[in-house]
Amino acid sequence: MSHQNWQTITKHISETTGQPFQFQKQQSIGGGCINSTFRIEGNGQRYFVKLNSSHYLDMFETEAAGLTELGQAAALKVPEPLCWGNTQDHAYLVMEYLPLGGESHSESSDLGQQLAALHQVTQPQFGWTRDNYIGSTPQINKLENDWITFWQKHRLGFQLNLAAQKGYRSKRDVSL
Repeated sequence: MSHQNWQTITKHISETTGQPFQFQKQQSIGGGCINSTFRIEGNGQRYFVKLNSSHYLDMFETEAAGLTELGQAAALKVPEPLCWGNTQDHAYLVMEYLPLGGESHSESSDLGQQLAALHQVTQPQFGWTRDNYIGSTPQINKLENDWITFWQKHRLGFQLNLAAQKGYRSKRDVSL
């Protein structure tokens, strides 16, 4: 990525935090199949940055909204989204950097308990306030009154219909 693109992101970090951020180094971090990911550092601060083509800005905006919502449940630590936007060449999402470690048995057990606590947070309906993505594929989140309808129409049904549109044909008709 060009120096000018990093300058755009650096400026946005400084504007959002109200503190000057001086970009000093970056390290590519693996783990994603659709985005490029980096840890960036400068003047004692570290951030996690995701990059993709500029037309994926909405994907990053909805990811930031989802992380904010998950954070409000206060059941587990999720990275706080800081800022997002477009550079000359890329869409980006900047988040709090969370160092992930050795995944000891107790850390895995703690994470399992936190995920269970997250799933105890309920809402009156199934879905969400906006559609988002699973990878780069749209994910419909229309609110429904029951889980079965939500799952059939907006998770499994949507994926089966998408597969059919892309040419997949099963030996038996499973349209929902």
